[in-house]
Amino acid sequence: MDPTNYTDKDRHTHGMFPDAGPLVDRIHWIVVFVAMPTLCILGVAGNTISLAVLYKQGFKKSTNILLFALAISDILFMVGAQGPAKLMYEWGRGGLWFPEREARVLYYFYHVFDYINWTAGPMSMGLPILITAERFVAVFFPLKFHTIVTRRRTLVSVIVLIVFTYLPQIYIRFWFRFDYVWDPKYNASVGLSARTDLYYDQQYLSWLIGHFYAANGYFVFIVGTGTLAIGIRISLGCSEETDDGRKGHER
Repeated sequence: MDPTNYTDKDRHTHGMFPDAGPLVDRIHWIVVFVAMPTLCILGVAGNTISLAVLYKQGFKKSTNILLFALAISDILFMVGAQGPAKLMYEWGRGGLWFPEREARVLYYFYHVFDYINWTAGPMSMGLPILITAERFVAVFFPLKFHTIVTRRRTLVSVIVLIVFTYLPQIYIRFWFRFDYVWDPKYNASVGLSARTDLYYDQQYLSWLIGHFYAANGYFVFIVGTGTLAIGIRISLGCSEETDDGRKGHER
């Protein structure tokens, strides 16, 4: 769910496709409720092992600090994406089709998992940039690495990234309220996450935050470019060492 651009009218467009046919609906159900949870379980297990290994190695290296934070963010993202209340709300007919009391409780659980999902996701995309930057300094400025990259600066960078990803989502939660309405299409009442007046009173801020999350896609480009540059530099370094070795033998 896009936390900055979602209305009650959109809930019938989420999840299953009622008019797509039973085969497509079955495939979609398998992907959402079988394949994705299985992948998330494997991902959580793998990242948990990584946490144990990194913890055993210690955090004297800035790389270990960044990798530890990345593993935690990945775990939180997968847990948030597979929250039961979140799946109940966003898939199928959309909304919480339960008695009002149960729907209200699930609504709060839904926002807890949605918050985790939308904070850990950008965090997991931002940390690789820090890792790439650290490797960039190590490859291109090896003699100044320990001066530029320190444990304290690494921790500060991670904390700043946490602030920029977690605080906006706390504010965004005030854009929503629980609404229990009658749906004549299904002849039943449903719990919805409706907009509050706060959201409509500050459309510019909503637009700004929305573009902040949309910019996460550029993180992939930055990491890819940095990785390519590092790879080229390492290849050139290896070539220079090979050439020097050949010249030494010729002498």
